[in-house]
Amino acid sequence: MPSTNLDNEQQELHLAELLDVEARNDTFPLDYKTVRKEQQREIRTNQKLAQLIEKSEDFGSLTYDDVDLIIYKNRMYVPQILRQRTLTWYHYMLCHPGGSRLANTIGTAANWPGIHNHAAQFCKKCKICQKFKKRNQKYSELPPKTIETPQPWHTVAVDLIGPYKINAKQL
Repeated sequence: MPSTNLDNEQQELHLAELLDVEARNDTFPLDYKTVRKEQQREIRTNQKLAQLIEKSEDFGSLTYDDVDLIIYKNRMYVPQILRQRTLTWYHYMLCHPGGSRLANTIGTAANWPGIHNHAAQFCKKCKICQKFKKRNQKYSELPPKTIETPQPWHTVAVDLIGPYKINAKQL
């Protein structure tokens, strides 16, 4: 049986996912202890962030499973170093959602400034998403359903059948 285009595309997609070792072997990136350690490291190295945390109402502190975490807009703040890993993990585990869905899903548990822009850019760079993305194509206008005729008997349809051999006995 010859393979179709769809079979080839499915094989290419499967191969691309198998080759993506980072997504396949990566564990959940938002372990509370890891996040806390990276949050503290980022605060020590980024004075602007430290000032923002102190002054902004969007930032706060909360304890999850005996681990004190920084929160941003009532969600766990994801440090810069964990963002790419978080986007990659969620993107592959959710089977390549679009940017909005990716950001909204991550946003149920975690957050950071600019999450929607980062998710959209991540999806634009994903080769698998771009290859199999549904395109919103606009087609030209359809022809009218009925063509108006200018007068009766303008168009006549004739069905031709035959040839028949008719002899005198059949008449």
